[in-house]
Order: sequence, then structure tokens, then C-alpha cells
Amino acid sequence: MSDTAVRDREDPQLLAQIERAAAQADLGAHRSAHAAMHPEHRKNMQFLGIATPVLVVATVIGIAVNGNWWFLTAIFAVGFALALVGNVIKSRPYYDKNRGVRLDLYTRGLIYTQASGLRVVRYDRTSLLHATTDYHRVGEMRVVRTAYRYDLVDLDGSEFRMDGILANPQDWSRAIQDGVFEAQAPSTWAALEAGSRVEFGDVWMTRTELGYRGKPIPWSLIRRVSVQKGVVVVDVAGGGLIPPTVAVSRIRNFGVFFALAERLCAMSGHESPTR
Repeated sequence: MSDTAVRDREDPQLLAQIERAAAQADLGAHRSAHAAMHPEHRKNMQFLGIATPVLVVATVIGIAVNGNWWFLTAIFAVGFALALVGNVIKSRPYYDKNRGVRLDLYTRGLIYTQASGLRVVRYDRTSLLHATTDYHRVGEMRVVRTAYRYDLVDLDGSEFRMDGILANPQDWSRAIQDGVFEAQAPSTWAALEAGSRVEFGDVWMTRTELGYRGKPIPWSLIRRVSVQKGVVVVDVAGGGLIPPTVAVSRIRNFGVFFALAERLCAMSGHESPTR
């Protein structure tokens, strides 16, 4: 669904509330809007909602004219009606939870709207954890579905989660990662240059060391940092230290972390990290 279509469908009062919140937080220009996706069974409900009454009418007509086919249409009508009820029951939790959910992206942040209210995020002040999971059919390599999970900290300091209910996840997920990187990478590098230790969730780094759960490794011994199947793997020279492995989903502001690791690896004389 296009950005214009999303905004045209919304309550003008809600849009005004979102725009006021964006202005107060100085989020900059509006970039895009993303509504909640409808569940897969919505198409089934639309089909069954049309087919069931048609079959009922056909059955009534068949009985009225003593047609020898009414029994068959009656069986289909009952089956379709039961299927419709089943789909409605399955979809109810989705609509109860996600009714009105939307994401608005801005130059310097985002606003996530849900039933409990607006969550306002600035890229330069948030903390981001993200996970992407590919699902495959049993015995097949083809990806049938990709799930997205984003944990962010809003301007009130509260953490909240956005998951795969939003449309166009490939677009908004990349936009958020890029926004956080552009807003925080320069200041984070400056902090490292000043001698500070920077935390990234389960890992931390300084200008001279990479650490995981209190175990520091000098950058001079790190030959390579890579990502393999969603896990960060550190290749340490010499074998004297046990290299850490940590899931990407456990590293806050991963894009910033990886870019700085790439830079520090290169400066230490080793090859750059690879994803």
C-alpha cells in the first residue's frame, strides 16, 4: 500500500496527533507510512463471505423448484459457512491486537502508533535490537516467509517492539537501520577516539579492545569479524583466547557496531569484517 493511500485512509484527528508529536520531537520531513498487514486468511474470509450466501440462495432455489442438485449445494454451503466461522475466530486476535497499528518514518526518527498510543523515536537517542528470521518449507531451501522483530527505545526511555505485522518490512527495516547508523556512528566513533568504552548490548568495544561478558580481546589479535547465519563470529589469532560468538539479535545498534568493528580491524592491520 502506498504512503498516500495509507494516510488518506486514516482518521484526520489521528494524523494531526501524529504530526504534532513529530513536530514536538523535531523529527524532520515525513518519509513514508506503513500500515499493518492483513492476515493471510483475510482473502479466505472475503471469498467465503461471498460464496456462502450464494450457495445458500442456490440451495433455497433448488428446494423451491424441486431440483435434484440442492442437496449438493447445501453441503457446500454448510462447509463454507463453517470455514468462514473458523477464519473469523482465527483472525479476531489479530484485529484486536493490531487494529490501527501504523508506522510513520521521518528524516530523524519515527512514530509507531498502536492501541496504547504513540511511541516517538529519534534515531540519535534510541537503542535498536533487530532480528530477521527466514522460514522454509520442510525439506526445501526456498524461503516462504521472513519474520522481522525490532526492539526500540522511545523518547520516554521505554522499550517497545515492532514485529512483522507492518507492510513492506524490507523497506522500513532498512530505513530504520540506516537512520540509526547515520545519526549515531559519528558520535560513537568520537567517543571511542576519546578513550570511552561503548556498550552494544552483550558486547562492548574500546579503541583497543573488543569485549563480551567481561572478556576483552585486543583488536591487534582479531583477524576477522564475520556474520554467519545470524551469529557474529570473531576470528582470533594465536588461539590463546576463546573467541566470542554472539547472535546479531543481541547486539544493540548492530549497524553501528559492525561498521566500527570493520574500521578498527582495518586499522589494526587485519582484514575487514564480512557479513
